[in-house]
Amino acid sequence: FQPEEIIHFKYPNPLDPYVGAAPMEACYLAFNTYMQASEYNNRFFKNNARADFIIDFPQGLSDNEQKQIRAQWENKHGGEKHQHRFGILSGEAKILTTGMTAKDMEFNQQLQVNRDEILAIFKVPKALLDPQELNFASAAVAKEVFMEEVVVPMMKDFVQTLNEFLLPNYNDDSLFFDFENPGQENAEAKNAWITSRVAA
Repeated sequence: FQPEEIIHFKYPNPLDPYVGAAPMEACYLAFNTYMQASEYNNRFFKNNARADFIIDFPQGLSDNEQKQIRAQWENKHGGEKHQHRFGILSGEAKILTTGMTAKDMEFNQQLQVNRDEILAIFKVPKALLDPQELNFASAAVAKEVFMEEVVVPMMKDFVQTLNEFLLPNYNDDSLFFDFENPGQENAEAKNAWITSRVAA
C-alpha cells in the first residue's frame, strides 16, 4: 500500500500526536499485573503456588532417599501435574506446615484494583460490570453515560476521519458519512425539546 491509500484511525497520544496510542498500550502495566495475578491464583488452586508442607529430616537423606519418599507420596496422594507437592529438608522427620499469608489473601483485592484501572482507561462504568453496585437505576444511568460519553464520541471521530480523508477522493461535496445514535432515546428529554420548539 502507498501512504495515501491508508486511513489512520488513531487515539490521542500526548507523546506522539502523529502515531497515537491504543488504550491497551496505556493500560499495559495494569493488564499485565492483572494477568500475572490471575495466573498466580490459578496455580494457587492447583498446587497452592507453593509446598503445602515440608518434611524435615535432621539426620539427612541421600538424593535417592529423597526421590523415593517424594515418589511414594505423590503416587498415593499427588493429583494431576503438580498438585499437593511437598518439600523435604534433611534431618529427623518433622512436618512443617505453611499457611496462607496476608499477602496471598490480598490478591483478590489487587485484582479488583487492576480491573478498575483497566475499566477507567477504556471508560467503561464500573456499575455495568460490578454486581455489588448494580441496580436498575444505576445500570440505566451507567449505560446512558457510556453511550453518550464514550460510544457516540468514538463514532463521531470515526465518521469525521472518513469524511476528511476518504471522501475527498470522490470529488463530490454532496457526499458525507453520518451515523445513528445507538443510545436509548430519552423520552422525557425528547418531549421537553419538542415542547420548547412548539412554544417558540
